[in-house]
Amino acid sequence: MCCTVHVLSLPITTARLTIRMMRSEDKPRFLEYRNDPEVARYQDWEVPFTEEIAARLIGSQEQYDGPVDDFIVQLAIELEGEVVGDLAVGLYDAGRQATLGYSIMTSEQRKGLATEAAQATIDALFEQEGVHRVVATIDPKNLASRRLLERLGFRYEGRSVSAAFVRGEWADDDRFALLAAERAAIK
Repeated sequence: MCCTVHVLSLPITTARLTIRMMRSEDKPRFLEYRNDPEVARYQDWEVPFTEEIAARLIGSQEQYDGPVDDFIVQLAIELEGEVVGDLAVGLYDAGRQATLGYSIMTSEQRKGLATEAAQATIDALFEQEGVHRVVATIDPKNLASRRLLERLGFRYEGRSVSAAFVRGEWADDDRFALLAAERAAIK
């Protein structure tokens, strides 16, 4: 694996949140919400989300201070010093394009935290020289996630039928994208 680190200044702070690299001390909370059926319902991670899976995922990014080419990192979303969710951020195409995913623990949903974290991260990615486009894919049944992406200005690009193999079944994937110029026009 060859990865060139692209600087995304972390931590990112918002009015309520701190967004930083997920580290080994976050594992208990990470396991807690990743195993919540309500959080996992529209996600593609393995269930149960075991301690071994969490340790492997967090351990694979220990050497990084932020997103890198051809690799997805997990960023912790902190509220009042407690991890309440995460963002999956990856760079590809030599850092010109990024992927984004997000999860928030059930007790903290419907408070705008995912929107706040995603918005701050997207803005930071676009401020990074060269990032042109951010993409996100969601389960078509995840209407809350669709609304979040639309609030942020993402454009629906279509549905990939039977595109994701999730927990032993093929699932559809709705695809969204946002260009740097589109984000600048709505800021």
